[in-house]
Amino acid sequence: MGKIINSKIGNVWQYPVGTDRTVKHPAKFPLKLATDHILSWSNPGDTVLDPFLGSGTTGVAAANTRRRFIGIEMDPDYFAIAQARIQKAQADAITNRMREATR
Repeated sequence: MGKIINSKIGNVWQYPVGTDRTVKHPAKFPLKLATDHILSWSNPGDTVLDPFLGSGTTGVAAANTRRRFIGIEMDPDYFAIAQARIQKAQADAITNRMREATR
């Protein structure tokens, strides 16, 4: 998981933000942050909901962690970006599982 710092108010996860230049969105969400939250609060096979889909980072994290995913996005351009990213992540996850099964 991300770097955890113990403080008087609880645990704080720290991640670098806005570093992924391949994602075309003004509010980049770190994949590691989405992944850590999904792993912390759900189980494989659960459904993850992201009502602010953006470029699809949460959907990519869901695919990578064997979760189903529902995303909502109003902007058709961002929806298209998210759709392509999530479909690639789902295909990569299937390929990786097939490789693991044949080892």
